[in-house]
Amino acid sequence: MSSKFSRNFLIAVSALIIVPFMALAADAAAGLSSATSEEYGEYLTTSDGFAVYQFVRDSEDESACVGSCTNNWYPVLAGVDGDVAVEGDVDADLVGTVVREDGSVQITYGGHPLYTSRHDDVGETNGQNIGRESFNLVSLAGEPITEAAEAAAVELDEEVLAGLMADGENVYRMHCVACHGDQGQGGVGPSLAANAFLNDTNSLIDQVLVGFPEHGMPPFAGVLDDHEISSLLTFIRSSFNNDYGPVLEEEVAQRR
Repeated sequence: MSSKFSRNFLIAVSALIIVPFMALAADAAAGLSSATSEEYGEYLTTSDGFAVYQFVRDSEDESACVGSCTNNWYPVLAGVDGDVAVEGDVDADLVGTVVREDGSVQITYGGHPLYTSRHDDVGETNGQNIGRESFNLVSLAGEPITEAAEAAAVELDEEVLAGLMADGENVYRMHCVACHGDQGQGGVGPSLAANAFLNDTNSLIDQVLVGFPEHGMPPFAGVLDDHEISSLLTFIRSSFNNDYGPVLEEEVAQRR
């Protein structure tokens, strides 16, 4: 068998395998559903359970998340036929589509293009407020969810709380001030002042543990112990015009 024939034969066989696979992937039913979290209440998801987000820079029926933006935020695409299945309380009248620059068809809800976050697994909302609050979860009414639901703050003895605050400030000065500013005003990193993301306790702990390397924030799971992370988060949640209460060591330990 000649090398030219062998090469052409392999290409043909590969096409027979790859093309049907691509067709099956394209024909997979696209859909929207919903989930509920303690932090944000009921929010929109894909049919397979990934949280979906709006981008604040999008205009109605037009996506501004193109190029490198899609490395972190994946457009939610319709199936090859353009149909979108809806489940539960999702309002079918709010569902639409928009054609992206690359020709793919993106699902919209209430006129807003939808995305999933590379930082989420099923049931997670780690993408909320990442990128200086530029992406937000979506309510079933089609509105952005910009603030976490009010949660009952943990109450600690005043002396214990004062100790956490003092330890947390030391950790902050050592590890965080260069990026977030001495008053939480931001700089290289986002502002922590009056930041609603800090009320999402689980996502906040996860952010510190795993970091955000592509934006310059290293993981601290191997650097700080549970007490140090607990005190740090207690300090920033109770400073810089934030009033979200302490974070306990056991809460950090559960997220490791």
